[in-house]
Amino acid sequence: MVLGYPDIYRAADHVPEILEYKPIACEAIDFKLVENMRLKGMHGGDLEFLPEGHGWLLLEFGGESREVSDDHANRLLRALKRRSDTPTSRLYDDPEQEQLIWKIREAGLGATALVPGEKPTWEGWEDSAVPPAKLGNYLRDFRKLLNRFGYACALYGHFGQGCLHTRIDFDLETAEGIKKYHAFTSHAADLVMAYGGSLSGEHGDGQSRAVFLPCSETSWCVLSANSNPCGIRIAR
Repeated sequence: MVLGYPDIYRAADHVPEILEYKPIACEAIDFKLVENMRLKGMHGGDLEFLPEGHGWLLLEFGGESREVSDDHANRLLRALKRRSDTPTSRLYDDPEQEQLIWKIREAGLGATALVPGEKPTWEGWEDSAVPPAKLGNYLRDFRKLLNRFGYACALYGHFGQGCLHTRIDFDLETAEGIKKYHAFTSHAADLVMAYGGSLSGEHGDGQSRAVFLPCSETSWCVLSANSNPCGIRIAR
């Protein structure tokens, strides 16, 4: 099933209710990601499988039979139609069409890299995650932070787990750009922690975010050779 919303934030708002119907997958893509695909000529007519909207949730339901899984989906649809803000929707139970939907989602990483006419984008703040019940408000505040620093990006990810993917147009080639990047990631770390979340809910922190990890006097920090804000020994 694919649900269409006015934006990715309202899609995220609906995730807690949707999880009550036990989908085995709950993924999301936003309008910026879809526009990137169009600019890069990716998936062509496949994008027509998406219902009207500017933010989408891609759901999959399981069961002992097609009828059982379709029943889970239809019960969710009936519940959503009772809302004043009912999303647009399309239900697919043909295996070939289902695969086309998932290929659109799987193309997220490729669609956000090297977009014609746009600045290069970088991981840099990838895989932050918050409890799904807080995801909508976290994304709104995250977008405010992006706007404050003048950054642009698409938002997508594993919304059933509250995990966000994004590539951002950081300037990592000039001293001023790198200084700005460090300031942004510091604020982004504060933001995700304020929501009770994780700096990286899927793939690990790496050295780029190790500086934000809590440490004690007996810890080994993985930092650059010239950076030691904790005042303790550094593993080199």
